[in-house]
Amino acid sequence: MKILLIGHTMLDHIESVKRSVKPGGVFYNSLGFASIMNEGDELFILTKLNSYLKSFYKRYADKANLLLSINSDDIPEVHLIIHSRDERDEIYKNISGSLLIEQYYDFNDFDGIFINMITGFDVGLDDLFLLKKKYKGKIYFDVHTLARGVGEGGKRIFRKIPDAEKWLSNVNIVQANENELLTLSGKTNELDIANEILNYGVEFLLVTKGNKGARLFYKQENQTCSYFVKADKKEVVNKVGCGDIFGAVFFYFYIASNNIFESLKKAVSAGSLTTTFENFEDYSILRNVFN
Repeated sequence: MKILLIGHTMLDHIESVKRSVKPGGVFYNSLGFASIMNEGDELFILTKLNSYLKSFYKRYADKANLLLSINSDDIPEVHLIIHSRDERDEIYKNISGSLLIEQYYDFNDFDGIFINMITGFDVGLDDLFLLKKKYKGKIYFDVHTLARGVGEGGKRIFRKIPDAEKWLSNVNIVQANENELLTLSGKTNELDIANEILNYGVEFLLVTKGNKGARLFYKQENQTCSYFVKADKKEVVNKVGCGDIFGAVFFYFYIASNNIFESLKKAVSAGSLTTTFENFEDYSILRNVFN
């Protein structure tokens, strides 16, 4: 199985109980994929990397094929201010533009394509139109920072996404947390928003709910249905990258099995387990859990 991961790799400046600087963005997706992939599977990553970030991929995500990555010192950075209960604050520096996917590859070589809008500018609408036109497989779309406009000083602020219908109508699976979901519609009720999104042609909507779990919305006989998986209670020491691991695990197992319910259970379990991880070495635990 071959998967293409598209999105920016970040330098995360994390302010929580203690301060740290780490690789972020699609690096966390790559940790998720690399930790659960079987022998013979391949993960290609379209991102920007400098030598410092490449060293982390080679050490912790050795299944990642960097052939499509772009050598650049123009790496986006984010200051993440983690709060105990509220949504984290995000302040961006050096926001990079589109990764210009039109110059790459025969996309139909891939069994699935995963797009994570890490900066909100990773892929442009024209890029997405082109990708949807050329590619016949499943496209996973993590809304992420597309949900936030750029405010004063680079602070990212939730707002209604311009042309949300155009974005959503060109992908198969959408991931959003509860705050991001509200930026996809003028409605405020979760079921009403889900119904609107599914009517655009989206097959599955995944709404992550932090330590509560995640809900899957889908259509059955023209009715909007949902399936909720409760998260295991854990002692939380980490709040960064959990949604990225969730998405990678769901998409991998869905592409492999075509079973959305079992894939959701594994994704919630993985995301929950990630909250207990204190360093990048811990992500190898996922291999023992799911293989």
